[in-house]
Amino acid sequence: MAGSYIVQGRIEVSILINGVQFPLDMMNLLHFLHIGFSTRTKLPTCHFAISDAQHTLDTINLQDGIPITISIKPQTSPTTTYNFRKFSHKKTFNGTCFVYEIDGYLNSPLFWTGTTTTSIRGTSSDVMSQIASKCGLTYNGASTNDSQLWIPRNRTWGEFAKAVCNRGYISDQSYMVSGIDGSGTLFYKDANDLSDPKVNITLGQVVNGSYTAINYTPIASSGITNKVQGYQHTRYNQSMIQPEFTSQPLATVDFVPDVPGYYVNQAIPQQITQGYRSFGGVDVGNTHDSYEQAVYQNRRFASLYSLGVKFQLYTPTVLTLFDRFSFSVDTESQKQDLPYAGAYSVAAKAICITGTTYAELLLGVRQGVNSPYVQA
Repeated sequence: MAGSYIVQGRIEVSILINGVQFPLDMMNLLHFLHIGFSTRTKLPTCHFAISDAQHTLDTINLQDGIPITISIKPQTSPTTTYNFRKFSHKKTFNGTCFVYEIDGYLNSPLFWTGTTTTSIRGTSSDVMSQIASKCGLTYNGASTNDSQLWIPRNRTWGEFAKAVCNRGYISDQSYMVSGIDGSGTLFYKDANDLSDPKVNITLGQVVNGSYTAINYTPIASSGITNKVQGYQHTRYNQSMIQPEFTSQPLATVDFVPDVPGYYVNQAIPQQITQGYRSFGGVDVGNTHDSYEQAVYQNRRFASLYSLGVKFQLYTPTVLTLFDRFSFSVDTESQKQDLPYAGAYSVAAKAICITGTTYAELLLGVRQGVNSPYVQA
């Protein structure tokens, strides 16, 4: 890649701004580069800082929304190219030259900011597929059982996709989640029914056929998620055509924990007796049969995935959103930290380049730890 940032045998980076190659060399430095995507954000984003000692950007108007193409070739891995649109930038003087910090979003302006009032009839998976096609994205999704007329109400395409996902339904055990990765693929999956782990990650040890994590950080959010959704949350339906729904509130979800020590204490619901209550809109017959059941169980299942673990690696991985991987937590004394070993699902990924260092951060999620369940 001509004009690229190269650390021999380790990494190669190329940046094009509005089709113009930015020359990365001993004078025009790449200070850092961050590319990230998540199931909790609408689109992947980029953030990077470059020194412009050669005044290259003096001839390039950093107009809002201009294309930014970033190509990365870590070590012996293939080159991966990411396409963004510029969102904002900041220009500062470091005493020697100007430094530009630039933010961008995945190159799908229609998904990002375009709105729609065109309704779509079909299942939620049909709608998500059409949204992906309309917005220039590829699609990878599960088939659902929730056919109706989906009305966007002048939302952006991104907001429309999230609204459809919230009401998506396969069965009483499904948990529908969507997300877009750096390749521009819109995923729409049942997070309770993902494939078996495809790779293994080992802590601090080089194992043939496994990725090596140099650090991991567990973060539990069960306190707030259980307060809002987990303990005794009841949702009341309101229907003009099926009055019996109103008298039969949604109060429970059936789930099979993915670990023995899931982060829900069954003793607390017995003590609080009553938790938060929410009310659905008035159904006049224009929604699928499980419309309220879907939003209720999607929110409650989301609260169950309250353990997130950040894994830091110095090598590139093939993992993307909704991939599952197993984690072997071996310490230098060869004793496993068993509570955090086992399978996780990828909920977010970030690529970070600073100086000569390439790193990836993976956010794996599940419902708790491998320790025995405790009720107190």
